[in-house]
Amino acid sequence: MKVINITNKRDELKAIEEIKRMIKLRHPRVIELYKYSVDETNAGTHIYMVMQRMQSDLSSYKFRDFADKLRVIQQIVEGLRMLH
Repeated sequence: MKVINITNKRDELKAIEEIKRMIKLRHPRVIELYKYSVDETNAGTHIYMVMQRMQSDLSSYKFRDFADKLRVIQQIVEGLRMLH
């Protein structure tokens, strides 16, 4: 789960539009967003997002060689290409 804290209505509307687009995305290189919820309080707006659990992160990944690095970079680019 991820939480976004928003302090103004304009940013809230932009965030919700972005979230609605993210929910529709399906790609093996992009983490899936399942649901979201908006909670408005006196302190501001909180958006809660339920996302697919990531199996691992690159900070603990041990690259075997340069070709391995290129393979991972290619996978990242595939996911970014889908997003844009």
